[in-house]
Amino acid sequence: NLADLLKYYIAAGFDPARFWEITPRLYSLEIDGAALRIERERSHVWFTAMLPRLKKTPSLEDFVGRKSRPKRQTPDQQQAMLQALAAAWGATIQ
Repeated sequence: NLADLLKYYIAAGFDPARFWEITPRLYSLEIDGAALRIERERSHVWFTAMLPRLKKTPSLEDFVGRKSRPKRQTPDQQQAMLQALAAAWGATIQ
């Protein structure tokens, strides 16, 4: 039922006028994305509520799950990646 789909779209925080301009696939992707955002926000609220109850505060790296940053690519590595992408997309160098 279109009325129910429109209600869900509005409840997810989207503009009701845009509802009539999007494809069913885009509707589904936006609703799924909104569900992921809400899940992430709920996790943040839960962690925020739990942090004061911890006896020992975890390090930021442990808390966010990153042990180290990825190594930066050298200019040569960046150039090689761009050339590989260009080749995969059928681009030619002029």
